[in-house]
Amino acid sequence: MGNRGRWWRWRPQWRPQWRLQWRPRRPRFSSDELHFQSAVIALVLAGVAVVAALVVFAPPTPPPNPPTPVTVYVPAGAVPFATAAPFWGANSGLNDPPSPTVAEAIQATPVRYVRWPGGAAGDSINYTSGMLTNSSGGQYPAVENLSEFVTWCRSIACHALLELPGEIDDPTTAAYYVAFTERRLGFQPDLWEIGNEPAIWTHFGIPWSQWNDSQAVNATPESYAQLVGAYITAIHAVDPAAPILGLPGLGTGMYGEPSWITATVRANGANLSGVGIHVYPAGTPPNGTATLAQFYLNLTGSRSLGTRIALDRAAIAAALPSNPTLPLYVTEYNAGGTPGSWNPYLYDFPNVPFIAGLVITGLNLNLTQMDVSQVQTPHAGAWLDGNGTFHPLYQFFRVFCPQLGPIVVPTQSDPVVDGVFQLLTESSPSGPTTLLVDNANLTASITVNAGPLGFAGVPADLWSWNGTTAGPVVEALESTGDARWTVPPLGLLMVRILPGPLLNATLPAHVGFGAATGGDLSRAQEGTMGATGSSTVWANAWSISAAEARWRWEICSTLTPIATVSPADAAPARTAR
Repeated sequence: MGNRGRWWRWRPQWRPQWRLQWRPRRPRFSSDELHFQSAVIALVLAGVAVVAALVVFAPPTPPPNPPTPVTVYVPAGAVPFATAAPFWGANSGLNDPPSPTVAEAIQATPVRYVRWPGGAAGDSINYTSGMLTNSSGGQYPAVENLSEFVTWCRSIACHALLELPGEIDDPTTAAYYVAFTERRLGFQPDLWEIGNEPAIWTHFGIPWSQWNDSQAVNATPESYAQLVGAYITAIHAVDPAAPILGLPGLGTGMYGEPSWITATVRANGANLSGVGIHVYPAGTPPNGTATLAQFYLNLTGSRSLGTRIALDRAAIAAALPSNPTLPLYVTEYNAGGTPGSWNPYLYDFPNVPFIAGLVITGLNLNLTQMDVSQVQTPHAGAWLDGNGTFHPLYQFFRVFCPQLGPIVVPTQSDPVVDGVFQLLTESSPSGPTTLLVDNANLTASITVNAGPLGFAGVPADLWSWNGTTAGPVVEALESTGDARWTVPPLGLLMVRILPGPLLNATLPAHVGFGAATGGDLSRAQEGTMGATGSSTVWANAWSISAAEARWRWEICSTLTPIATVSPADAAPARTAR
């Protein structure tokens, strides 16, 4: 059996030659360093845990708010009215006399009324010598005198509002200037205005030769009212039919405005052709850097143009019951009137929705005239600066305003969104009809529904602008579809259709909400044919417009269009100003 008997007793002879032996090695770090590293690792792990918790438990970021649906409609009982022929006006200053560039700029807009010398210079200008007196008594020649202005005004067939010096309280001098203008120059202005912003006069009743900076002689509502009476008597001795504006703004915003209007109108109302105010809702710019929210603060609310007009008209009605609708003029307006921290907004796109809101408000409230502040000055005018560089605001007047018709159809919106303004105009009983929407809200987008106005399913021209392009974008639409368009914050939308759907604008209340079909609108119009005076009022409004305001549409509609941006074009880079 050989080795068989020993097999089971065999044991392997191999033994492992290594042993697991651990010997402590000299540490690479000291104990303090090890403690420090441990602390760092613990902090890192804790931070990771916090981040993980935030990722897991933080609520998701909400999506941006969807556009607010806004339906524009004509309310029951609405009566269309004609825009006053003098509505579109501008101020022309002395520092930069109107040049051919300014003349062409004005002629390419609806503006045909020009106020001269356009502000504080009205109280210090000598009509015959062309000399100006500054607050310290120094005298210097005006860059443009009255004769030069008259020549320029005639060249563009403008209508003029001329300021007579009022701060010196010299009716005889004022009457002499009226005679000089009308008889020597053969120029008949549409209005005479007495002084400029009497609430901030400091040389009241003092001759120019005695002016100095230490004087602080102010006018009051009563003393200014007496001055106006004396000036009316002297001026009417020269020209019994001379039209006179009763108040040339205050210089203090809306503060005290009704009191000044009451005093002037109560004493002189029967001899006045209107009352003037100045509107700069943003007011004086703050020190340092201004925010866009500060800039837009008073476009709406208690200090807005709409609020002021209501208070001023109430003052006129109370002071002059025999003529409670004495015309109200805005002889100066802009967002703000003083250079400073407003400049980045005044002279760039943010001023466009601001001014659009003022213009839409003025048209809807049937103001007689609105004169945008000096269109050109060395520091920066409303339209262009002293170098002839145009600001974005000019394109609003050049592109949007000429499309507006002379008949305003009152509208309302549902809901009312802060900072959203709308205007509906007609150019004739058969059209075209234009809707202008200004979203001057800083944060909210809106979706406009113009279906109830008859804008659905028809060909149209559409203009839009929100500052992302160098100018307005214009499109020709084969069909407006359901007549809904989204307007972003600080955006403008204008839609013009050729048919005139609002032959009778007094629509029943049930048509005001939701998208009205063509049949609904036709039935609504038929239903108002018998409304008391509705069609008659519309016809009368158009008749007035034909006599007084249609020239604006005819002139402006024949102008060469300004360059605009088509949707297919790349938006050019905007130049910082």
